[in-house]
Amino acid sequence: MHGRVASGGARGVCRRLGARRVRALAATAAAALLLARGEGAAAVAAPGEGTRLAFAATIAPVAAIVREVAGRRAEVRTLLPPGVSPHTYEPKPSDLRAASAARAVFYAQDALDGWAVDLPQLARIELFSFVPPQLRLAMPEGHAHGHRHASGVHSHAEGTEAGAGADGHFWTSPLTVRAVLPELAETLSRLDPAGAAEYRTNARRFDAELRALHRELSALLQPYAGEHLLLLHPSLQYFLRDYGLELAAAVEPAPGKEPSPRYVVELVKLVRRLKVKAVFAEPQLPPRIVRVLAEETGLPVYELDPLGGIPGRRTYSELLRYNAHTVARALGPRG
Repeated sequence: MHGRVASGGARGVCRRLGARRVRALAATAAAALLLARGEGAAAVAAPGEGTRLAFAATIAPVAAIVREVAGRRAEVRTLLPPGVSPHTYEPKPSDLRAASAARAVFYAQDALDGWAVDLPQLARIELFSFVPPQLRLAMPEGHAHGHRHASGVHSHAEGTEAGAGADGHFWTSPLTVRAVLPELAETLSRLDPAGAAEYRTNARRFDAELRALHRELSALLQPYAGEHLLLLHPSLQYFLRDYGLELAAAVEPAPGKEPSPRYVVELVKLVRRLKVKAVFAEPQLPPRIVRVLAEETGLPVYELDPLGGIPGRRTYSELLRYNAHTVARALGPRG
């Protein structure tokens, strides 16, 4: 399998989540599942009459992508509740039970939702490993993403590797998701060989939908090419690249960590110099610092959503359209 499949015990990525507690919960969940089912924790019946494969995904956009390729053959459960940041999430016993009952757990990237590595499932599949190196972006210089510190030198630096410094929010780009689909379809086919034809057909259908979605969003956002966006967290860099937009700055040095007063002063100067038109919050992170900046600069506040998973933003296309229309509304009429 060309994609990265994690296995084994706790890793450093989970230290901030209390790895001992995760392992203890995992052992409890696995034991309970074994007693209840009388079988190995990772065993799942092949699809038949009245049964479907079970997959788990850490976050809503990963689940949405896997769901499109899995189709009716599998049920895909999202572990992260809506409105919660994957950077600060700690798995619950119900998550561990869901992971134990799944054929595989899909997650975005070690530095983003790497707590999946300690879930009690033999197959843990990192979708970012399917992103071709030439399409990968680096986190902005000095931005700490999750437990790691970025090493990228520019927000649009390409060709970065999957390790420290790589931006794992690849799903915000329809073009990058298209590049992931072939390996995702092959991975599902290896997990469930009987469904291979269905997975490949679904991947081709979704690819065509993504091409159409990209054309739609390009037409919507083309008038705003070159505009600078001030984001709370650099979670939409791939989206910005696809549509000719620029990242002015990220407000928080790490998710949930407020910037220093000195940095806020610098942001105010930057906003004025670049003629930034709005500041963007996220529903998964506290908005206080965004409101402070809005008061200092007089900018309106809009909300971009990197994760979705709520009504109106459940499917992949719904989430991307929501963000594109929000950006267009924030930047104002053109023409």
